[in-house]
Amino acid sequence: MPKRKVIKVGRSKEMDIRIVDATVSRHHLEIVITEDGNYFLTDCGSLSGTSVFLDKRWCLIKQEFVGGGQRIRIGSIETCIDKLLSIYKSNLNDTSLLLGAVKRNPNTGAIEKL
Repeated sequence: MPKRKVIKVGRSKEMDIRIVDATVSRHHLEIVITEDGNYFLTDCGSLSGTSVFLDKRWCLIKQEFVGGGQRIRIGSIETCIDKLLSIYKSNLNDTSLLLGAVKRNPNTGAIEKL
């Protein structure tokens, strides 16, 4: 069986993708990249939950398969998997930045690199 990459998302400095926001738990979510290029999300018992936009509405999930462009909410942060992973990948070789650290722009609500 091939190794699977698990990417941890949350507010803690130990996460692969760090989102600095009070509605995001320390270890909020895990993303597993599947062999077919989709993603398997697991909410890690977060207080404010993880939601996926399905059938024209937001659905709280515990576990769900999603595509890269699918909209998700991590606490109150709205984004998509592709955007999170592009932030993660862009920081892998940059030791001057905190790996995967992001924040929410208070004016637009968009996730940005720190």
